[in-house]
Amino acid sequence: MWIRRLAVENWRGLTASLEDLAPGLNLVAGPNESGKSRLVEALRFALFESSSGQAAHKKALATWGVAADKPRVVVEFELGGSDWRLEKVFLGTGHNAHLRSADEHHEDEAAEARLADLLGVAGGSGRTEVKLEDRGVWSLLWVEQGDSSQRPAHNDESQSRILNQLTEEIGEVAAGEFGQQMLGRAEAYRARYFTPKSGAGKDTLATPRRTVQELEERLAHAVARRSELAQAADDLERSRQKAQELSSRHQAAAAELETITAQHHEAEKLRHELEVADERVGAAETARQDARDKLENAERHLAEQKDLAARIEEGSKRLQRDQAAADKLRKAFEDASRDLAGLESRIDNADSHLRLLRRRQQLTAQRDALERANSRLQTGRALAQRQSDIRTELAGMPNITPRQVTELRRLLEARATARAQLDGASVSLTLTAHRDLQIDGEPLAAGASRRLLADDDRRIEVEALLAIDVQPGAGDVVALRDRSREAERRVAECLDTLGVADADEADRIAQRRGELERELKRQSESLAERVPEGLEELERVVGELEAGIEAAAGDDSESMAFDPAELATAEAELRSLAERRSAARARRDGASEQLNAARETLAGLRAKVESDQAQHDQISRRLATMPGTDKLKDAAEAAERAFGERVAARDETRRRFQASGGERASEDLERARKAEAQLSQQLADTRESCIRLETVLSAAGDDGRHEQVQELEAELEQARTALARVERDAAAAWRLHEVLDREYKAARERLSRPVVERIRPYLEDLFPGSEVWLDEDLELKGLRSDLADEGFEFLSGGAREQLSLLVRLGLAEVLGAEEPWPLVLDDVLVNTDAERIRRMQRALFHAGRRMQILLFTCHGPLFDTLGPDTHIELPIPSSRQAGSDGAAAR
Repeated sequence: MWIRRLAVENWRGLTASLEDLAPGLNLVAGPNESGKSRLVEALRFALFESSSGQAAHKKALATWGVAADKPRVVVEFELGGSDWRLEKVFLGTGHNAHLRSADEHHEDEAAEARLADLLGVAGGSGRTEVKLEDRGVWSLLWVEQGDSSQRPAHNDESQSRILNQLTEEIGEVAAGEFGQQMLGRAEAYRARYFTPKSGAGKDTLATPRRTVQELEERLAHAVARRSELAQAADDLERSRQKAQELSSRHQAAAAELETITAQHHEAEKLRHELEVADERVGAAETARQDARDKLENAERHLAEQKDLAARIEEGSKRLQRDQAAADKLRKAFEDASRDLAGLESRIDNADSHLRLLRRRQQLTAQRDALERANSRLQTGRALAQRQSDIRTELAGMPNITPRQVTELRRLLEARATARAQLDGASVSLTLTAHRDLQIDGEPLAAGASRRLLADDDRRIEVEALLAIDVQPGAGDVVALRDRSREAERRVAECLDTLGVADADEADRIAQRRGELERELKRQSESLAERVPEGLEELERVVGELEAGIEAAAGDDSESMAFDPAELATAEAELRSLAERRSAARARRDGASEQLNAARETLAGLRAKVESDQAQHDQISRRLATMPGTDKLKDAAEAAERAFGERVAARDETRRRFQASGGERASEDLERARKAEAQLSQQLADTRESCIRLETVLSAAGDDGRHEQVQELEAELEQARTALARVERDAAAAWRLHEVLDREYKAARERLSRPVVERIRPYLEDLFPGSEVWLDEDLELKGLRSDLADEGFEFLSGGAREQLSLLVRLGLAEVLGAEEPWPLVLDDVLVNTDAERIRRMQRALFHAGRRMQILLFTCHGPLFDTLGPDTHIELPIPSSRQAGSDGAAAR
């Protein structure tokens, strides 16, 4: 995903835009109150919060003291190869959300749902802020101001996405029954203070914490209000100092740019010379290879000519020897063929006699089989007739199942309930006539009454006297009427589908069908058991047996009595003749194979000799057209010398090109130009901010808030003392569960190894010799080294910032294996010293080649050497702009 543009209007007093954001590293710098955090907040509301509703967290977005336009945010981004434009208006009416691409256009709820699907997050309800666990992978990609030293926050979606990107699963969770029981008891003790799933504090712990937090927020707000004037004065002094510092830095950058420009000009001149030298080397190499190929070709043809002459002489001698051997093999084959023909004739006579004896044996067996088959056929026909009767009865009734009957009764009950609810909510009118009248064209006698029940808009005409319009359609009546009509429609549709008049008829049909289907199943099982091959197959077998017996009865020789001894004698004689025939056939086939092999050898040898002779003649003709080998050798040596001279000249040119800066010259020039332009712009913006701050101070004053701060400090101290007692008990419960849980989770921690390897390159500059420590749920635990393990909470504030950011970079690489996701960072290095910030810039620059990074900071000078793809400097707002629009950032 690539966020191209962010624009806000009337956003808590800010109107600004970030234009032409790069797909890589983007630096947005500006002093406090310049709008950085409000831009981050607007981006968060655009991506995750619903535009509908008037909840308190949305009302806070309005510009104080201004009742005109509503807060509006526009985000243009690229995702999955498509360009999208998102627009949301908060606290408004009508269409508040629009999401467009080249192929799609969505509004309001459809836009919110499509956006949530694109970003992989849970859609916001509009009543409360979207929780961190509902932001999907964005819980890892988004760092708000003040959260930089906290661990990256995982949820089920981010963990699932990361594990799906890993190439394999490692390890298997293993825990004994006793250990699980002990862990359960520890979890119950910890659950007094913490929720089991998220580990968040319960009311016993959260209530005093909230009290302390609320007091801290009130105190911070009071201190901030008291410090507004002092802060403005400090900002003015810092802006003046910054202007002086930027002036000297800009002069240094301009001088460096002039030097690098001259170096780049010389490098480009040498690059052209190197390209010409490469072309000359290529031409010389082609000429050298051509001379070599011609020499090798001539030498190869001479060798082939000599070899072919020797092969032709040897092949002619062998051809004469093999022809004599083939003549002897042909005579042996003819003798073996005559012996085999005599045995074939005797076997035919013996085989005819044996077939006659076997037909007599078969006829006897067929008569026995016919008697058994006729008995089974009669039984099967009776069973099949009963099945046919059952199927005929089933075909004549509707196909109704017990489940359909149950569904029909449920629909009838729903219809009755809907009718009763509608009758109770409808308008009941009782009309009493004081004289004879016509009501809706029907007579009503004097003194008589008529009750009307209205569940829909209707007009009652009372002759020509008046018309009464009844409109019960507002509120629940409309919904109840629609529900009653829908229930009626469903009942009618179900009865029509089943083809019955009521539920009782359907129930009787379903019961009778069940009885018939069970009987049909029993009949089918009995038929399958008695006639497994089927009636048609059995009838065919009976017919074949009868036909075979009838045909055999007409042949006197086959109808004679069967003698088993005569059959055995005939079979033995046939086997003896067959063995003798096999031996004779083997002799004949052996002689045939040898003769065929000899013929194939002769044909192949004769073809080989002819082919070699043709090749010999062809090579002789080719050699006659080529130069002599001595001339070809001289030409090859001359080409070799020319190639060496061209290579030496090219290498000298390349050495001079590398000495002038080589390929890095263009990159150095681009970096120097960007640095000089950014410093020039910062200097101009800082001078303007000095003018604005001087104007602010001239109109400001102190309203004396010191007493309120002192009261809040005393109240906060009391709340912190009460919280410390509760946290000691909660920490003991947490520690007990942590110790028991450590061994249970040891196997699952191996799952984090592939992720640790992805993060390792980012740690080398800032934490050499260490590796990141992740638990089985990919939660950041701290650092590990050969000397010791150091928990995240025991690291310094700056180290926690740096480690948390490096882990996010590594996890973002894992998440972005298929589609890179942006990383949004709001003042993430506030506790990091200048030297480590310079080291962190390498990691950010490296990561910016793989993903988009939006880095917001109020310490612009510390990032002079970052080399971002886009640098935006936000202006310092004046006091007059606090309630109005700010200037657009470009």
